[in-house]
Amino acid sequence: MLQNNLYEVSCVKRLFVFLGTLLLLFSIIMSNGIISSASSKVDNVSLKNAEHFAKDYLITVSQNSFDGWKNASLEKGKKLYDFDGNLTSYLFQVKNQGKDQGYIIISAIPEIPGVLESTREGSNPYVNVKENDSIYVGPVLHFSKVDNEYAMSLSNKKVEKKSKLKLNAPLSYENIEKYAMLPQL
Repeated sequence: MLQNNLYEVSCVKRLFVFLGTLLLLFSIIMSNGIISSASSKVDNVSLKNAEHFAKDYLITVSQNSFDGWKNASLEKGKKLYDFDGNLTSYLFQVKNQGKDQGYIIISAIPEIPGVLESTREGSNPYVNVKENDSIYVGPVLHFSKVDNEYAMSLSNKKVEKKSKLKLNAPLSYENIEKYAMLPQL
């Protein structure tokens, strides 16, 4: 019973994180009118800048809210992509005393800066996924490329067509462009 309640709480938390991120993305896009067309993408945030941001975040969290990150370090960053192969973010595994102690995902999209997702325990979802096959399109939306047409969810191992999955992918350039075209409020 307690285990079911904990699972339900975890699912609800993930849903709120996801919905909150969607709202944040939408508000940023609406306030800035960020991308006028997919072909006019600006340069991505560099791995070096993302690593600097992740280190600052690690220090801030360790000093203010989570002792488990005191004296922790980051592993080398890993690039994450959308379903079309566009860079969306960088993943940094947090290590403390040789153990995985959560991870941090930093946006590579300049118009949507900062931490997109982080956890305080365990390994990242992409441990056994090649970098070129690593797909991240928003909080708790972790996928692995199967082939040019299909991707597999890393949470439930379900394989689906990328074209279907793209419809609900907030960090795909296609969707960012679509939201940027909406009229300003």
